[in-house]
Amino acid sequence: MWNLLRRTRKNQKSGRDVREAGWTSLFQAVAEPFAGAWQQGVKTDPESVLSFHAVFSCISLISQDIAKMRLRLMQTDAHGIRRETRRGDIARLCRRPNAQQKPHPVF
Repeated sequence: MWNLLRRTRKNQKSGRDVREAGWTSLFQAVAEPFAGAWQQGVKTDPESVLSFHAVFSCISLISQDIAKMRLRLMQTDAHGIRRETRRGDIARLCRRPNAQQKPHPVF
């Protein structure tokens, strides 16, 4: 059982620093689990951050919204401006990968 007055759980190892993990681009802003944690040397690991329901819900909603966006194949022109191209085999695959599926389940 976790005691609010105790700093860590009895059996809990100190977590890894978030910046040491491999996929820290999502959690670089989550450097301390509570105010003053860095002063006490308390670190958090990405697995415990994802187990928090609010963080998991936010990441789920964002990833679902990104999945709804259509794929666009961009090409850089001579002036360095990226424009969408609709020609070629890859652009056709982005629009309709096969006869049964739309792009969302495939990619």
